[in-house]
Amino acid sequence: MKKLTIILALFFMSVTLFAQSEYIIVDRPGWCYNSNLVLPKTLQAEYSLGYEPTPDAFANGLQLRTGINDNFELKYGATIFGTDVMGLNIGTKFVMFRNEGTTLGGLVMLDFNPNYSDSVDVLVPSAILIFQQDFGKRITLYSNLGTGVFIVEDAINFLGAVGLSYNNEVLIPYVEYFRDYDTSQYGTVGLILPIGKDVSIDAAGYWSFKDSEVARVEIGIGWNLKF
Repeated sequence: MKKLTIILALFFMSVTLFAQSEYIIVDRPGWCYNSNLVLPKTLQAEYSLGYEPTPDAFANGLQLRTGINDNFELKYGATIFGTDVMGLNIGTKFVMFRNEGTTLGGLVMLDFNPNYSDSVDVLVPSAILIFQQDFGKRITLYSNLGTGVFIVEDAINFLGAVGLSYNNEVLIPYVEYFRDYDTSQYGTVGLILPIGKDVSIDAAGYWSFKDSEVARVEIGIGWNLKF
């Protein structure tokens, strides 16, 4: 029987350009959350298709975000890996403070992983504090500080991520590094292409620094629907 583990997600950090923008801004692909919200009366859909050569399986992900007002949005989504539902989530993302390029916000989520293992269903509540500082229109620094409860092995763990992107007004390339201080280290390279104000497409690849067989490539699309 699997042991219960509490994972405390204490620090995420990212340098990226997801600043306030005239373009659609998605929460994926990547390891870190920015503070940007979906506009009120807008439904934003973000779909991804990923492939992992080991164990030779595809993953489909769909995330929906609904703007409530200038300070709140609702988030809900699902991930299917192969033929198994690996994650269902619902939550809210919010902004508490904005002033001259500085934004303080947060994210509260509840994830359910019904097929985490043969014998364990994983319920993961989490809360993350988001700090974002915009430097002009091209680069943004933001960091996350949060907690989460997870079921893995018998240990308390720490997570962190750092990334960098640049907006040349046509493409947004970025790189990221993620570390789970107990087990995992990942690198990510990606590219986002905004198409007008309401559509974007993206591609990314990630790999493990600890396990050479762990790798993944992913493509995605995001679009806004007004209501």
